[in-house]
Amino acid sequence: IFANMINSAPAHLHLNTTVREIQRSAAGSDRPYTVGVLTSSGDEIAETFDLVIVAAPLPLADIRVLDEQHTELAAVDYVHMHVTFAIGILRDDLFPAGRDLPRLIVTPYHTTEPFNCLSILACLSQDSMQRCRDGPVLVKIFSHAPLDLSRVFASVEWHHEQQWHSYPRLEPRNAGYSDVEDDGEEPARFRLGRQPPPPIVLDQSGPAAGVFYVNGMETLFSTMESQTVAARHVVRLALFGKGA
Repeated sequence: IFANMINSAPAHLHLNTTVREIQRSAAGSDRPYTVGVLTSSGDEIAETFDLVIVAAPLPLADIRVLDEQHTELAAVDYVHMHVTFAIGILRDDLFPAGRDLPRLIVTPYHTTEPFNCLSILACLSQDSMQRCRDGPVLVKIFSHAPLDLSRVFASVEWHHEQQWHSYPRLEPRNAGYSDVEDDGEEPARFRLGRQPPPPIVLDQSGPAAGVFYVNGMETLFSTMESQTVAARHVVRLALFGKGA
């Protein structure tokens, strides 16, 4: 899907190219922004642009933006998630006989179990989920640490692990009880005060206002669908300005 989107767009794709910084161009430049990059051959080059859209989490991307005016973005904490795909035979003590084998198991956040979420994707030798325990199964497991497969499987035929900073950690911020009125008649109320999310428009100075941050919406809620909405909003801002 994404390759076809690139191929159908009049765009130049630069792979193995690291963006180092995004700055305002020097006076006299024909374009307002300069992007410094490191190419796959090790050359450092700079190119100028009319506007720049950042579609990467800045706390993790190590990009210097506008003389680091937005270093507070680094305060956003991302969840480091491990995802393990495995084929094997499940342990009897973890999945007792005589009970239906669940397709999905979710454990509490602070748990002694070896995983946060386990889903059975397929029974590879039996059609019945009840008899799935007798043969190998394909599972997908989410965990906050590398998974000890021996705690889930009696035997393992194959496994693959992928890990990344998957999404921002959602936590109430500045939560507490509101002050009681002087007369003492109004009871204190618990309020969830949250810091504002990172800005979507990173450069508010001058008429250009042309550095946009798609991931600014991630701290509210992080899904592929919500990021699609954020990207559409950024494109409208880039094309039509703040009145879009």
